[in-house]
Amino acid sequence: MKELELKSFLELSQQTNHGLAMRLGISPQKMHAWKKRNDCYVKFGDNWVVTEINLRIEKKVYER
Repeated sequence: MKELELKSFLELSQQTNHGLAMRLGISPQKMHAWKKRNDCYVKFGDNWVVTEINLRIEKKVYER
């Protein structure tokens, strides 16, 4: 499993913030706020499949 900061994950996986939020069933506004705060980290496996999202100052916000 790999982990990247949300902005880096989006750039490398060539995904949009809105598209990822919709695919995971997370509010795009929340995802935008996490991206802006720079404390959101995405854990993912092969083919950029997200398995977990964590905020460094809060608790786990998504787990598959």
